[in-house]
Amino acid sequence: MLSNMKKCCLYIVILLMLTTLTSCLGAVSLDKYGYVLSVGVDTGKAYKYSVTFLLETESESPDEGSSAASNIISAEGDNIYEAAYIAESCLPFRLNFSRVEYCIIGKDVAATGGIDEFFSISWADLRLRTSANLILSTSTAKEFLDGLTYSDNTTPAKLESSLIDFYERDGLTAMISISDYLTAVHSPYYDAVMPTGSVDVSADSEKQTDTTDGKVRTGGMTSYTLGSCIFSGSMLKGVLSARESRLFMLAEGDMKGAVIQFTLDGGDTFSLRLSNIKKPSVSASFNEKSISLHYYIPLSAELIQFSAQSEKSYFTEEMKAQVKSYLENALSRLFYDCRDLGCDSFGTGREAVKLFTRTSDWENFNYKSRLLYTECDFSVDIKIVSDYVAAEYE
Repeated sequence: MLSNMKKCCLYIVILLMLTTLTSCLGAVSLDKYGYVLSVGVDTGKAYKYSVTFLLETESESPDEGSSAASNIISAEGDNIYEAAYIAESCLPFRLNFSRVEYCIIGKDVAATGGIDEFFSISWADLRLRTSANLILSTSTAKEFLDGLTYSDNTTPAKLESSLIDFYERDGLTAMISISDYLTAVHSPYYDAVMPTGSVDVSADSEKQTDTTDGKVRTGGMTSYTLGSCIFSGSMLKGVLSARESRLFMLAEGDMKGAVIQFTLDGGDTFSLRLSNIKKPSVSASFNEKSISLHYYIPLSAELIQFSAQSEKSYFTEEMKAQVKSYLENALSRLFYDCRDLGCDSFGTGREAVKLFTRTSDWENFNYKSRLLYTECDFSVDIKIVSDYVAAEYE
C-alpha cells in the first residue's frame, strides 16, 4: 500500500515538472524561432559597438508546414549581450546563436584592436560556438551581411555555406575561428591571418549589372571572400591581395588548386593550376641575435591555358625555371613585408622554439622582439602533372 502511494506521488511530481517545462518553452514561442546565422561587428555611434544579426526565422504549423525567411537587425551596445538584449526587445522571439557560422568584423573595429575586447567575454549564456569563422570586411560588417541577403531564391544559410565550400575546394584564403584567433593574439609563436571579405559595387540598382573583378555576376550574392589580412597581436597591420594570399597559402601548405597566370619575356601568357603536394619542410638555425629559416615547398603544376603567338602549347623547362624563380622571389618579398610590419604571419616562432631545449632559454630569447632580425629564404620544387594544354583549353 505504501509502495503504491509513493508511485502516485512520483507521478504527480513528474506531471508538475512537465507542466512547468511546457510553460517555460511556451514563453519563448514554440512555433517560431529566430536563429542567428552571422554576427557583424562595427564601431557604434552612441555605444562602443554596432552589432548586426543576420537571422533566419522558422515557423512551423500543422497546416502550413515549415518555412524560412531572413532579415537583418542591428543594435548598439558595449558588448554583444547588451546589443542582443536591445534587439530582442523589438522581436516576437528569442535569439538563438547555436547556428552561427561567421562573425564579420568591420575594418574600423580591427584597426583599433577592438576584436580582442569584443570577444573577451563568456560565451556560455549565448551558446555561440567559438568554432565560428571570422571574416574581416573591407567595408562595414553590416554591408557584408546585407550582401548575403541579396538573392531572392537562396537562403542566407546556403550562401554562407558556399563561402566555406569555396575555401575547402580551392584553399584561396586562410580561414580562422574565434578560438584560433584568440589563441594567436596571445601566442608567442605566430600571429593571426584572417580572410578578407568584400562587397560588389553595382553601377545601378539592377542586380544583373553587378560585377566581380570586372566580370558580370550571375550568382545570387554580392558578398565574397578573397585575400587575407594580417595582424600583430590584436592589431590589424595590413591586407594581402588575392595573389599574395595564394602565395601565403602555398607557404602554409594549404593550397588545393589555385590558378595563377604568368607572362613570358616575349609577351606570351600561360596559366598554371598550382597545388601543395605535401606540407612544406622548414629548417631553422640561430645565433645570439636572430633566427634563419629555410622553406622547401614541393608543388604540383598543371598547364591549363597558353595564349602564345607561336605554335607552342606545352610547358617548357624555360617556363618552369621562370615560375620557380618568380615564386621563390615573391614568397621572400611577402615574408619580409609581413615581418617588417611586425607580423609573424608565417608562424616562424613555431620553428624557432624547436631550437631551444629549455623553456626559460626560449622566454629569455624573447623571439617577438627579435622578429625584425629573422631571415628566411624559399626553395620551390615543381612537379609537372600536365605539361600540355588539352583541346578544350586551346
